[in-house]
Amino acid sequence: MRLLLLFALFVSPACAQLPDAPKPKPIADEKFWTVVGILGTSAAADYVTTVRLQSRGGIELNPFLGRHPSRVRVAAMGGGYFAGEVLLAYELKKFGVKHKWARFFWIGEPAGQTEQHIQWAWHNEGIRR
Repeated sequence: MRLLLLFALFVSPACAQLPDAPKPKPIADEKFWTVVGILGTSAAADYVTTVRLQSRGGIELNPFLGRHPSRVRVAAMGGGYFAGEVLLAYELKKFGVKHKWARFFWIGEPAGQTEQHIQWAWHNEGIRR
């Protein structure tokens, strides 16, 4: 009985006064959306310049699109590819939250793809027919 009384006097009030646990930071924070926005802009530039090149008589070298894809096909394939890039970056960032040694892996994929889209857009605009 004394043990129960001691528990009621000391432990119960202490448990009731515990501070709230800190809320976890969201995975898709401002930095994530900034990087994804830059990636999306470079991807859009690539797709627009691809269509512009075709209007000047150029051909597409991507085997998944074909030599003369329509605007709809370029937009659909580009949108799907972009969604995959964003999903991969999100999953890599989520992985980095649990594994501190991998916390910066997520930024490598969008940065590399941004560079690639810029190079392709630059290449498309540089071709004159």
